[in-house]
This record gives sequence, C-alpha cells and structure tokens, in this order.
Amino acid sequence: MQLENLTPEQFIRDFKDTLHQGQLIKVAKATPTEIFTALAGLIRKYYTNTWITRNHELSEKQEKIAYYFSIEFLPGRMLETNLLSLGILDVVKEGFAELDIDFREVVEAEHDMALGNGGLGRLAAAFMDSLATTGYPGFGNGLRYRYGLFKQRIVDGYQVELPDGWFGSTGNVWETRKDHDIVNVKLYGDVYLEANEEGRIVPTYKNAQVLRAVPYDVPQIGFQNDVINNLRLWDVEIPEEYELDYRTLEDRRRVKNITAILYPDDSTVEGKELRLVQEYFMTSAGLQTIIKSYLKMGLPLKDIHKKVSVHINDTHPAVAPAEFMRLLLDEYGLSWTDAWNATVKTMSYTNHTILQEALEKWDQELFKRVLPRVYQIILEIDNRYVAEMAGRGVAADVIERTRIVKDNQVHMANLSIIGGHSVNGVAKLHTELLKEDTLHDFYTIYPEKFNNKTNGIVQRRWTQIAAPELSAAIDDVIGNGWRKDIHEL
Repeated sequence: MQLENLTPEQFIRDFKDTLHQGQLIKVAKATPTEIFTALAGLIRKYYTNTWITRNHELSEKQEKIAYYFSIEFLPGRMLETNLLSLGILDVVKEGFAELDIDFREVVEAEHDMALGNGGLGRLAAAFMDSLATTGYPGFGNGLRYRYGLFKQRIVDGYQVELPDGWFGSTGNVWETRKDHDIVNVKLYGDVYLEANEEGRIVPTYKNAQVLRAVPYDVPQIGFQNDVINNLRLWDVEIPEEYELDYRTLEDRRRVKNITAILYPDDSTVEGKELRLVQEYFMTSAGLQTIIKSYLKMGLPLKDIHKKVSVHINDTHPAVAPAEFMRLLLDEYGLSWTDAWNATVKTMSYTNHTILQEALEKWDQELFKRVLPRVYQIILEIDNRYVAEMAGRGVAADVIERTRIVKDNQVHMANLSIIGGHSVNGVAKLHTELLKEDTLHDFYTIYPEKFNNKTNGIVQRRWTQIAAPELSAAIDDVIGNGWRKDIHEL
C-alpha cells in the first residue's frame, strides 16, 4: 500500500476493520490495550510488503550485510517511532481524534521492549535505527528475554528491584516467529578428535546437551525511505527428540532460564554458568543462520567476509570468532588457514570500558566444561598467536599480557581483538584512552585495527516525537531536510 496517499478516512476504515476482526469489539467499548493491539496489527499490514521486498532485494543483489551482535537492545516503545518512520503519525492522530480516542493512552498501553537496561542497549537500538534510516543493510542479533529491564520500587525507603514482565497480555506485537531458520545449539558433553573416512581430523560429541534456538524477527523501519532491516531475537526450546532428558519441572525451568532474564546474578557459579550459556546460545544461533543464508548465494565459504560483517558489541558475544571457526572447520570442512582468514576479515569489536578489570574473563575450567569444542579451538588460536608474535619479535611480556588463555582464565576482549580486523571505542576520547592505556599493548601490535565510532542517539524520536513544536520551529528556519539528514542541523 502507498502510505503517502493514506487519508484519515481510509485509516479509520482500516482500523475499524482490524479492531472488529481481531478483538471482536466496537471502538467505543475497546480498552487502550485492545486499541493498541489492533493498531499494531494494522501497522504490520501496512509495512509487510515493504519488508518482504527489502529482503528479496538484498538476496537478489547479493548485498553485503552487517550483523550487530549485542546482549542488549533497548529501543523503547515502538508504536510512535514506527508511525513516524512510515510517515503516517499525523494521519493516525487525526483519525483517532475523529474517533474520540486518546492517542496518548494508546501509546502508553504498549509495554517498553525491555531487552536491556542501559547505555549498551540504547547504543545498539540507536545503531539499528540509524542503519535503517541511512539505508545500510544492518541486522541485529540478540536474546528474546521475558524479563529484561528491571522495575524499581521504593519499599521502606529502600530501592527494590523487581523483574519487568514486559510481555504482559499482548506479547511482543511487532515480532514474527521464523520456524524455517530454527537451529540446534550444542553445550556440555565430551568432545574427541578422531580421523574420519577421508583421514581428516573431526570432532565427535558424546553426551552433549542439544537445545533448539528459535528466531523471532522484529522490523527496524528506516525513516520514510522504504528500508526495513531486521532485529533477530532468539528464544530457547527443548527439541522433541530430547524431551525424555527433562523429566522434572526444574529440569525444564533451567532451560527456559536461558532466555528468561538479562544478566543473571553472577555471584554464584550457577549464575556465571547461565550467563556464559546465554552468550554462546545467541552467538552460535546467529552465526549458524548467517552462514546458511550466505551459502544460498552459491559463493565460496572462504570468501564470506566479502558479503558478511559480524560486529561484537562489548564482550558478551565475544565467543563469536571461536564459534565461527568451529562452524567453518567442523561443519563445513574449511582448512584452518582459510577459516582464520575469513574469520578475522568478518569480525569487528566495540569496546565499552577503559577499566582493565571490567573486561570479561571466564574461568578456564567452567568454559571448558560448558563449551568443550570451542575451548579446544580457543587454545589453538592462542597457541598460534603466541608463536606468530614470537616470530615477529614481540617482547615476551607483551605476548603474555595479550594472549587469550592465561592465569586460568579465558580473556574475551583479547579473543575479539586477535580474531577480528577492527576495534573501536564509543567516543573519540574513549578510543584514545584505549590506545594509550587499556589496550595499549594491542595498539602497538595492531595499530591498523583501531578506529573510532562515536556513540549516538535516535534523534528522530527525541525531536520529532518528544518535541514536535521544536521540530516545527526548526522547519521554519532551515526547512525539513534535517529530519532525514541530521547533519543539516
């Protein structure tokens, strides 16, 4: 449908039809939540063809796609943003005014998509918005938490944190389950390296836990440009063939916890283990579907970096270089040299802290137990790194400080830097501090990898939605081109 021609009258007809069909109720008796659900359903109808066309064009043109891996995405309420980006916010407001519906009440009936709790999630959401608006094919990859951002209550003068059940009665109205992209993720067990019929050394898994990763896609709508990108969120299920392995509710609950809550308490071994499982689960699932999607183009797997970029937002998805190697080596039979070349050229990393002690590290024994095959690959990456640096004449103390496995820990930031081609901070000063202090040893080894990407905000929301009067005043002074190109300001 050509939304630029949508009139308030046509919208009212469409909305009434959707409300009657979906909620079996007349406008006058509908609650704000019922109205919100119907409106969201109608918006989905409005953008579906554009979304399908966008995906088809990316496949047809074999465009390079950037995949942004993040443990958090915090886009906020999507209703007004989606209406603004589709260019029909004012039309809907006019239509609701004629129907005597309080638009603000409907907006506030939407639960905040609580997939994060701070700056990391805001940064990720801002990138999703700006990638779509500038027309870049940039897709997100994360977890579909049931409880993400916590609620705060003050009880007897103290702050109490409660889980925010943001799904509520409506669920996530913007998501679409994609069964055709379901993959399995393996954890735990024992892994033995054995020669296969061709004499190639391959891993054999014994007693591994196999979980089903189910993707849900959420559209990221560009600002009035017919571009819709994808935010893919992974949920966990128990495969039917392994149902008998989970005989109690407690057994099943442990699986469900993988996508239940953001940042489980890591003051206990169980909490640390759950967090590592979460990080690997979303990373492995995302990389598996990326490779499968790439192979549909009929291009050589060793050249995947020419069509795919994987970005690691902080160290939570930092297992990505090792998991990518595992997939290329074990599942697709690439040589180490070809797999490593493709991995380094595909991976990039944003660092979010200047505190050395805040960089993510995992206990070596815990990591080995949860991810035995990935651990083997990390040891090999580490050994080859040490040998290469020694061959280049790098000082022994620098090699020791920058290697991946040391002091009985697996250092995830080091894996991200060694296993990728680009490292950046989130502000110019931050990037300079990384080069001068936190990551100085790496900067002396790989100066060409360091660059800056400045943190941003979703300015369309903060001006056009939050301050429409200010936006109109800016239009009067410089025209409305700034709404698409913020640099005009």
